[in-house]
Amino acid sequence: MQPGVWIVCSGIGAGDKIAVQCRSAGKPAEIIMPEELVRFRVPSSAPHVFLVEWQGLERGDEVVTALRQSQPRATIVGLVPAEYLLAVDWSAPPAWDTCLPLPPSAADIALLLRDRIPDAPAPDALPRKYRPRPLMLGGATLSPTVLVAGELTLSGEPIDLALRKSGYDVVPAHDPRDLLAFFTQGFTAPLALIDSGRENAARADELRGLFCRHDLAARCIAVVDEGDTETAASALLGGAHGVVARPLTPEKVLRSLCAAWEAFWVARQRRFQTDRLLQERTRLIAERLTAETANRAKSEFLAKTSHEIRTPMSGVIGMANLLLDTPLSREQWEYADLIRTAGDSLVTVIDDILDFSKIEAGRLELEIADLDLLCAVEDTVDLLADKAHRKGLEISTYLAPEVPLWIAGDPVRFRQILINLVSNAVKFTEQGEVAVTASAVAGRGDVETIRFEVTDTGIGLSRADQVKLFNPFAQAALDTARRYGGTGLGLAICRQLVELMGGEIGLQSERGRGSTFFFSIRGERRTPPATDRPRPRRAVDDQEALRGERVALSMANPLAAANTARQLRDWGMTVDLCATGAEIMALLEARIGREDCPSVVIFDWSLPDVEGPTLARMLHSVPGLREVGILVALPLSKRNRAPALREPSGPVVHLFKPLRRLRLAEAVLSLLGARRRGASESAGHASSALGATAASEAGSRASGAAHVLLVEDDAVNQKVAARMLDKLGHRVAVAANGKEALRAMRASRFDLVLMDCHMPGMDGYETTAEIRRLEPGDGRTPIIALTADASDGEAERCLAAGMDDYLPKPVRLEKLREIVAHWLARNRDRRAG
Repeated sequence: MQPGVWIVCSGIGAGDKIAVQCRSAGKPAEIIMPEELVRFRVPSSAPHVFLVEWQGLERGDEVVTALRQSQPRATIVGLVPAEYLLAVDWSAPPAWDTCLPLPPSAADIALLLRDRIPDAPAPDALPRKYRPRPLMLGGATLSPTVLVAGELTLSGEPIDLALRKSGYDVVPAHDPRDLLAFFTQGFTAPLALIDSGRENAARADELRGLFCRHDLAARCIAVVDEGDTETAASALLGGAHGVVARPLTPEKVLRSLCAAWEAFWVARQRRFQTDRLLQERTRLIAERLTAETANRAKSEFLAKTSHEIRTPMSGVIGMANLLLDTPLSREQWEYADLIRTAGDSLVTVIDDILDFSKIEAGRLELEIADLDLLCAVEDTVDLLADKAHRKGLEISTYLAPEVPLWIAGDPVRFRQILINLVSNAVKFTEQGEVAVTASAVAGRGDVETIRFEVTDTGIGLSRADQVKLFNPFAQAALDTARRYGGTGLGLAICRQLVELMGGEIGLQSERGRGSTFFFSIRGERRTPPATDRPRPRRAVDDQEALRGERVALSMANPLAAANTARQLRDWGMTVDLCATGAEIMALLEARIGREDCPSVVIFDWSLPDVEGPTLARMLHSVPGLREVGILVALPLSKRNRAPALREPSGPVVHLFKPLRRLRLAEAVLSLLGARRRGASESAGHASSALGATAASEAGSRASGAAHVLLVEDDAVNQKVAARMLDKLGHRVAVAANGKEALRAMRASRFDLVLMDCHMPGMDGYETTAEIRRLEPGDGRTPIIALTADASDGEAERCLAAGMDDYLPKPVRLEKLREIVAHWLARNRDRRAG
């Protein structure tokens, strides 16, 4: 290794300046960081000089000690800041050989190195590292070009000839003023040698500034007279990359040019990469903006299309529902039911496409609110129960006792997941049953992880179908897809929603043996709000009244029987499972008069060997069993046959399936109470305890008719909504537009307003704002939005306009009953308070 100067410093900038001064003095110089001394390996026999930047006496001592051990022959020079010179104890001199003030001058460096490092070898012995390497940029090769300004000679010959021999392209400008002409013509060079001697110093400063200003990556080397440290320092401060002192030798010039070319090479590479990154970023931004514009246009188109389809579909589905409630022949009923089913399928397809477009645009978000898990699960199953029962399927639910009833979540999106999975289970199951269960998997603090399972006895899935099932537009085998239909988007949307809720989704299935779809969600445990229905809740929580009682249970389907048995056992009851009516008769007859005789019997309307009414008469005809409470579970398809027992001889209650937890608890409690009061009172109780659905409808009529204003511009939807409200027992006034609605509000007082949002002229938002403006201060009429717009922000827009709630089209009778009853009750409570 050639002898040279090693600069030990912690800052690249300071080290570069000192290295330039060393090279200007004709000595090779390199920079090394203090932390790199551990890996430092140079021959100790070469006469090296180490310039150590003194960043504090303790740190300097450590560096010098390390160098003394590895380089005993080296000269160690301390570069000491002026403020530290006073702190040096010169009576016990440091381990360095000498010191220089920091920053050192070029003259001090030259004087120090003159006798300590021998001169470099002759030009023909120069190592190959001084030859410049071509610069590769974007597939093009850039050769080193040197602009020579001034009359310069190298070892007695013109400098351009010597540089060309070493691989440089030289552009001479003998008069420094010619440099301006080159830039005027658009020429730029990566390197320049500018004569900055005393005679040309002022002009050279101007030319260097001009050169650096035109090309920030270019490098300029100043040529100064020997010993002219002032001009050298001025050149370095003025932007020169390096300084070369006369007389010019090949080593001096080529070393400086090689270092300048390497610096230019690195800078140009970095700038090239930066430019490419900027171009790529610009391209990506443009593509993103284009994609966002396209997604926005697509979302707006889909929302408009959805609105235009939902409006007539609301009339189609509503009229079909009304038609099904009229006296029809069997053939007519089937035709009307097909119309309703087709309309429901079309609305489902529209909803799936809208949700998938939101997923693609990254705009699918959750709205966190209080989520009632029990009601959400049971309401969803109730919604699909009629469809399941018409196919002859059983459907049941069970929530484990450790599952919290209330958590923080998105009720709408949770129901969407559950509806999709349960409706798929019903669709792909021809016989048997569907069950929905929930269990608490894990919890940390107030955050619970809850697992839901939807199990069916349907066609099942092969492994190949399971792999692709949650992908967009993916369906099972082609014959299955053609038979059952669907878009293949539902499960893909469910996966996105479950992941947003912090859970996962999957399935276990075997072809021909049914499937179990499972998903989990995470949510913070919440306390029930004050508006939660207190009486049914107390019925569930009052386990002491149920604990220790014995129940005989017989249901036609094993999953439903297991879920019902688990629910009864959670309340502390003992359950005897029986497969048939004959087993129930035998069990109860064998235990007459004993303590282990069941006090309540629960069985299906249709058992394998006997029908429910017949079994009830048989039980109550046996002496000793007349006071046994009987609960008969009916499918919704049997709603008109509930009062089949004309003269019950004991306590009997009918409940429609699926058996909701609250209704089941109340029914069992009423049967136990009737048993305690005696059979004479139970007969009257049983005759009034018919189906919960019929009771709720009768209750809504008995609670008093409300005066409702319906604002709707579509004639078909007017008839549908008005007939639904009339069926619920309310008086209806109809307004076809906003102006008619305002006239009606001025002429009469209404308990509730159903407001269509999109009407010609004055739309629902403007009408609502005007109603709020005209309302007296002591009264606020609940206004419910009716809209076919399913786009993001529609619900918020309705609430911001002054409406109280949001009801999307097509309007369902059950949902209309629920929302109208809620706001009428809330309005009555407000007026009473």
